[in-house]
Amino acid sequence: HVIFGSLNAEDPPPPQGLVARMDPRHPTLGMRILENKEETSPGFQFDKVMRDAYEDMTGNYEFVRRLSGVAEGAEIAGLVAAQANQDFMNAVSFHKGCYLGQELTARVQHTGAVRKRIVPLLVLDKEYDTPHHWRMVADLQRGRHMGRFTEKELKKLPPRQPRFSPPAASHFVMLSSAAMIDPEASKGTSSEPLVKMASELMENLQDAAIPGAKITDDGATVAKILTAPMPGTNVVTALVKMDSMALMGKNMWNHHNKVRIGESDKVFRYLPYIPLWWPALDPETGKKLEKSEEDEDDEQWEVPEGFYDPSERMKQETEEEMQKVQNFTKDGGVTNQNAESIDRDQAGKSNIWYGPPMRE
Repeated sequence: HVIFGSLNAEDPPPPQGLVARMDPRHPTLGMRILENKEETSPGFQFDKVMRDAYEDMTGNYEFVRRLSGVAEGAEIAGLVAAQANQDFMNAVSFHKGCYLGQELTARVQHTGAVRKRIVPLLVLDKEYDTPHHWRMVADLQRGRHMGRFTEKELKKLPPRQPRFSPPAASHFVMLSSAAMIDPEASKGTSSEPLVKMASELMENLQDAAIPGAKITDDGATVAKILTAPMPGTNVVTALVKMDSMALMGKNMWNHHNKVRIGESDKVFRYLPYIPLWWPALDPETGKKLEKSEEDEDDEQWEVPEGFYDPSERMKQETEEEMQKVQNFTKDGGVTNQNAESIDRDQAGKSNIWYGPPMRE
């Protein structure tokens, strides 16, 4: 079983016969529960407890997994551990041995560069307006390319693509899928064309974005679909070339891109984003950025009076959100004596900040 909430995983312990632990990859992926029916108390019905405490949302885990940019199982077959982001998810040890593939994993970590990684992509119709977050990072990429920032300013700039939590990313899915508009009520109103466009997008995407399909931009492959979108949604996970989305090297990512997916003749637009659980990346190697003492000294620069540092604000908001997620999955809880509904608002939302220091 996988649930999003709490089953008193740590204190007090879960009911007899149940073993509950947070997903070791990241708290946003929920909790894993094992049930031994031979050890549970007489009359205890796990399925009933779940139905009483949580809404029946078939496919919820699969949707959150896509929003989180996590691929698993057959989706990551044949990939190097770093390409599957396992170096970010407590799945790889660089201090223990031996294990199958250790030599290649260690060589990539210590000597090579990770030029492809699994990334979540929001796929839109080419006629959709690109949201502000991606237009802003494109402007910053242009500023980097034209040398408009000092070295100190470059170190303080936000990531090269928007950084979202699953709740924040789902906001864009709802908007682009017109999920909040009743199709029947929209007939004859100004919302009808939007509903029609969203419906066609979802239909075309289901046909095109199948596992193994390549995403091509002007004939060049930029990504390969690993996880198809859930019905009615437009977020996928794909193995993406890091330089194609400007996370490595000096390339610039085009926020007005027009791409084709697989054998489809439809034209789409892809918007990559960085999952909340990713660390800061080294643009030269595509691996976790290791800060030097010099970098730490540079971080002590003073922000002009009347301005705030967007990177510090984003870091603070991220830490607060992570704490909310941990509290959400630990506090309250469900036991065989007491099945309480979970206030999903506790999960929190991301506040994304971009640009140089801004006035309060």
